[in-house]
Amino acid sequence: MSLSAATVLYNLAEKVNQIDNVQELTLILQQQFVELFRGGEMPSSPSKPKVSSLASTEEEKLLVVRAVEAFHSVGLQRHGVFFQSDSYHTNAAFFIHELLASLSGSRRIWFQKLQKASLHACVAVVKAIGCRNTRLCLPGIVSACVHYIDRAHHGTDAVAVRTGAVELLRVSLKASLVSQGDDTQWLQSTVGHLGHSMTRLLDPSRLALGAKTLPFAQSLLHLTTDLLLLPSLGTFLDTPFMREVIVGWFVLSNVNFILSGGVFGGATDSTTQIPSGFFQERAVVELLQAQLKKLRGVELLHFSSALLRCKDTRATAFPVEDHNQHLMQRVLQRCIQVVGRR
Repeated sequence: MSLSAATVLYNLAEKVNQIDNVQELTLILQQQFVELFRGGEMPSSPSKPKVSSLASTEEEKLLVVRAVEAFHSVGLQRHGVFFQSDSYHTNAAFFIHELLASLSGSRRIWFQKLQKASLHACVAVVKAIGCRNTRLCLPGIVSACVHYIDRAHHGTDAVAVRTGAVELLRVSLKASLVSQGDDTQWLQSTVGHLGHSMTRLLDPSRLALGAKTLPFAQSLLHLTTDLLLLPSLGTFLDTPFMREVIVGWFVLSNVNFILSGGVFGGATDSTTQIPSGFFQERAVVELLQAQLKKLRGVELLHFSSALLRCKDTRATAFPVEDHNQHLMQRVLQRCIQVVGRR
C-alpha cells in the first residue's frame, strides 16, 4: 500500500457517515492491516530496509490506524447499530487485537507515535461497539494493557503511552461493567477474574512508588474513581477486586494531591469526589481499618494521609475511643520510620 493510497483510505474513513453500506470499508481496513502489519514482519530480502522506506511504511501504518479511529468515532453517529450488532464482534476483536499488538512490539521499530495512535483507535472502537461487544473483548484488553503498564519504562518517554493504556482500560471497564438487567452472574464472574488480572496494576506499593508523574497518576485515579462510582459494583465491595480498587484509590488520592501541589479541600483534593455514604458502608470501614494494620512503607504514608484528609473517613478509620488510640499511635510510628529511612 502506498502512502497516497493510505491517505485516500483515511480521508474515506473520515467521510464514513456519507456511506450507506460500510461493510466493504470494514473489509478494506482489515485487509490493509494484514498487509502492513503482518506482511511487513517477514521481509523477503535479508538486507535491512532503507531508512526512507522504513519511514514511509511507518507513515502508512499511522494513517491506517488513524483511519480505524475515524471510521469508528465518526461512523458511530450513523452506523451505531452496525457497530453494536452481534455480527460486528469479530471485526471489533480483529481491530483491537491488531492495534494492541503495538504495545508488545520491538521498541526499535514501533514508535511511540504509533502506539499512542493505536490506543486512541482502540478507545474509539470500544466507544462504538457498545457494552455487549466490549464485554466479549474485555479479557484481551485487560491482559494487554496491564502487561504493558507493568513492564513499561518509568521514564518520561513512556508516560504518554502508559497513560493511554490506562485510559483504554478505564473506558473498557466502564462500558462493560454497567448493569444490563439480569447479568448478575456475568458481573460476579468478571469481578472475580479482575481480582486476579488487575492485581499488579492496583498493588499499593507499586502505585506509591510507580506513579511518579502527574499525568500517569491522574489517569490511574480517574480509573479507580469511575469504578467506585459504578452502581453495579456496589454489591461487590467485599471482593478482592473492589478491595484493591478502594485501597488503590486512597493511595492515588494522596499521590495526586502531592504531585499537583493541591490545597486541602480544594479542586485537586479527590477525596471530595466520592459520595459520603460510600465510606459508611460496613465493608469499606472494615477494609480501611484492616489496611491501616497491614500496610507498610510509603504506601501506608499515602493511605493514612488520604484517610485523615477525607472528613468522611477520618472518624471511621481512626475512632476516638480510648481502646483505638493504639492504632493511631502505631500508624504514626510507622510513618515516622518511613520518612526517617528516606
